[in-house]
Amino acid sequence: MIFDTDEGKIRIVLFNGSSQQKNTTTGRPEILYFDQYTLETENGLYNKSRIIKPYEMFLPDLLFPAGDMKNSLRMKMIATGHERLLSPLYCLVFAMLGAAVLAVGKYNRRGRMGRILFIGACSFLFYLAIMILLHTIKSLSVTIPSAYGLILFIFFGFWTRLAWPDGKKIRGR
Repeated sequence: MIFDTDEGKIRIVLFNGSSQQKNTTTGRPEILYFDQYTLETENGLYNKSRIIKPYEMFLPDLLFPAGDMKNSLRMKMIATGHERLLSPLYCLVFAMLGAAVLAVGKYNRRGRMGRILFIGACSFLFYLAIMILLHTIKSLSVTIPSAYGLILFIFFGFWTRLAWPDGKKIRGR
C-alpha cells in the first residue's frame, strides 16, 4: 500500500516480506523477516533528475519525444524507436531472401554452398545498410524512410522472384 501524506512524504507499507543486508564486518548477509514494515521517503519514489535511457522507454515516447531536450538525444530516441519497429521485419526479409535464392533454380547439391554464402553475404549487407541508415539520422532526416523503403524493396523484390521465377508476367483472360 502506498500513502501520500500532507507533508510531501510518501509512505510505503510492506506486508509479509524480508529485508536482506550485507554485514560489512563479516561479509555475511543478514535477513530480517517482517509482518509489516513502513518505508518513508522524502523526495518521492525515485530520483526524478535521472534521464531515462532510450532502451527503457515505451515506443510512443521514443517516436514522439518531448521538445525540451538536446537534439542529439532526441534523434537517438527517434532512431531507437524506428529500430524497434524495423527489427521484427528483419526476420521476414531474411526468410524471404533465403527462400528466394534456394527455392528458385537448379535442384542439385552442387552449387548449394555458393547460394548459402550468397544469402549470408546479402543478409549481412542488408543489415549493415539498415544500421547505417538508422545511425546517420542525426545528420539526415531522409534516412528513416530510406530504411523502410529498403526493407519493402527487398521483401517485394524477392517475393516477386518467388512468385514468378522465370520472369513471366501474369496474363489476364
